[in-house]
Amino acid sequence: MTLRTWLPAVACCGTLFLLLSSVNAEDKDKAKAATLRIGTTQSMFRDTPAWQVQFAMRPFKKMLEEETGMTGEVVTGGDPEHLGADLSDNKVQLAVFQGVEFAWARLKNPKLQPLIICVNKEKFVKATLVVRADSKANAAADLHGETIALPRMSREHCHLFLERRCAKADEAPEKSFAKITTPANAEDALDDVVDGALAGAVIDLAALEAYKARKPGRGEKLKVLLQSEAFPCGIVACNPGTLDEATVGKIKTALLNANKTTQGKNFLALCRITGFENVPDNYEQLFKDIAKAYPPTATK
Repeated sequence: MTLRTWLPAVACCGTLFLLLSSVNAEDKDKAKAATLRIGTTQSMFRDTPAWQVQFAMRPFKKMLEEETGMTGEVVTGGDPEHLGADLSDNKVQLAVFQGVEFAWARLKNPKLQPLIICVNKEKFVKATLVVRADSKANAAADLHGETIALPRMSREHCHLFLERRCAKADEAPEKSFAKITTPANAEDALDDVVDGALAGAVIDLAALEAYKARKPGRGEKLKVLLQSEAFPCGIVACNPGTLDEATVGKIKTALLNANKTTQGKNFLALCRITGFENVPDNYEQLFKDIAKAYPPTATK
């Protein structure tokens, strides 16, 4: 396990701790001895041992304690339904979900509230199935039996898109395709497609656009064979009433201002996002639409 594969996810939670340092001295006295527990879903730390997550979080926890007087704790693992229940039962006070996972959690815990979204330029995310521009494939089915890639640290929307839209119906992707490689990142995967080493790759749309901007010549040799529906971005959520309004307001303000400091910008880069934004008005409908299009596995 390399630093590159798990640090971005760790930094996402670390950012929450770090940016709470905006709480002033009076609030520190009020918050003294309090514990703010932040939960994350299992998919946020794919293939990452819990001890590595906790080790990386030590400096952020210390900073939180020094700046706010609060004891910070990250709770990792579990599926969206269980994390939603923990948030509802006040076992955690904040939770970081991938957007579709929050939509699933709301099916069982409808009172959960999205506080803020984690944005990478756009207010939504999409997955794409990319092939060479001269590929004879006209649909995902034309790649069945071929070798494709899904880069490491791909978000949940890419995994779901591969499973539900690219593979054969009711068949695991590993059976639909001859092999699914896991390059270190999207750039490596797309280079392999351009070079003919892979028949295709499932890539986040933002990563594909970044590749084309960085390598326009090679980017012209690629085309999108299939694109997913719009998924909601990552969500920082709470259970209304668990945290007082003043605390919630300070958390939101700190996150919204993350891109205004050098330290904040560094952490956003590690999280692979460009900033935090208020929840758009259309997100309530987007949660409903995506949960219907990509229902939880148990109810699929």
